[in-house]
Amino acid sequence: MLFEIVEVDRDYGTVTKVDWKEFETRDDAEKWCRDESWTGFAYHVDRAKHAPPLVMKATCPMQISRNEVKLGDTLKLFDGPWGFAIVTQITDDEIIIHRPYGATSDFSYSGGVIFYTGIEVCKYLRTDTRFPTFELWNRKTLR
Repeated sequence: MLFEIVEVDRDYGTVTKVDWKEFETRDDAEKWCRDESWTGFAYHVDRAKHAPPLVMKATCPMQISRNEVKLGDTLKLFDGPWGFAIVTQITDDEIIIHRPYGATSDFSYSGGVIFYTGIEVCKYLRTDTRFPTFELWNRKTLR
């Protein structure tokens, strides 16, 4: 089972890292946290989840076909800081994803440069053969 482990900096009292680790039981996870907390960081178990059967860290990223895409999947569309997208809707005809984007103006002023961020909606038709596969980076188990 996967457990969310939270790392807290003892000096500043701030969360410095959140990571998922695999343990047999919650007791094993809590023992690991106790054993590791002797450093300048404290660790604790936040929550648990069962590992999704299709995707584990060892197999990501992986190529999946359009028919294997599921809601909540994180897909890599291209290299770069804005190249990831999340699948938000799937119909018989199309796959709808949302991805962040950022842009700046082509001029500066005394306060710096104006920047814009937003969310782009992309639609992929299931019949479009230009995108036979997607690169899957993360799959969530939805409730």
